[in-house]
Amino acid sequence: MNAKEIENHLRPMLPPASAGLVADLWKKDPFSIKITRNRLSKFGDFSYKPAQGAMISLNSTLEPMQFLLTLIHEIAHWHCFRKYGSKRKKIAPHGMEWKRTFQQLMVPFLNHDHFSETALPLVKNYMENPKASSAQNAPLFKALNPHQSSPENMKEVGLFEVGQLTIGDYFIYRKHAYRLDRHLDKNTLAHRVTDQRNYKFNKGAFVQHIKEEKQREAFELLDQQAKNLQAEASADRITVGEIPIGSDFRYQKIRYRKLKDNRTRSVVQQVGTSNHFTFPMEAEVEKIA
Repeated sequence: MNAKEIENHLRPMLPPASAGLVADLWKKDPFSIKITRNRLSKFGDFSYKPAQGAMISLNSTLEPMQFLLTLIHEIAHWHCFRKYGSKRKKIAPHGMEWKRTFQQLMVPFLNHDHFSETALPLVKNYMENPKASSAQNAPLFKALNPHQSSPENMKEVGLFEVGQLTIGDYFIYRKHAYRLDRHLDKNTLAHRVTDQRNYKFNKGAFVQHIKEEKQREAFELLDQQAKNLQAEASADRITVGEIPIGSDFRYQKIRYRKLKDNRTRSVVQQVGTSNHFTFPMEAEVEKIA
């Protein structure tokens, strides 16, 4: 493919004025592009394989402004990959290097030729400190996707704003199941079913509401099982300070024997060796019956 073919290929998916600028970016640093089926877990991604080079995939269901923002997001990953080469593992995927690159690439697009009057100020605000996913910003998502984010369309595809759900409801977000625990002024608190960890969601975040009775019952069962396992694990844990002198305990599957307490730390010996260590007295360990 050459730049003109890329421009013609992407034109139907982008705002009318954007295809030429995107083709110019491709000309400087070529990449393969793949348009995929809709993926609920992501809008697009970047990958690199020596045999095929750089590959950017984007969902075919993205509306033009969302498609543009997602495409430049992924091109920023490609530019970071090229710039940092073998050092790429030392930078965070959405760290400062990526943020700066994304911001620089977006400059030519931050005008009304590419974004609507409603979306442009929200995009500019988002670009001051871009995040891994623009979907987490509910007002921005709605502005970039005026058709998809309409209540009728979202319900048609089974998506709801998490703020519309009631306490105790289960929902799916990025392939994980959650239970809604509490509504705050701007956010919603929920815990992940599998590990009982607590998370905060923007009330405008779109999630898949679990309404079918059998599915809900299955998630309730998994939720209770996870709570029971957590309770059992907590019952077997104790702080080092509570361990009697001369008693054994486990930490990260290694067995230790407590020798003595100092003011804030305990001196221990790894069982079966002559190695000595100190542990903070408040460190949680597994007691041995």
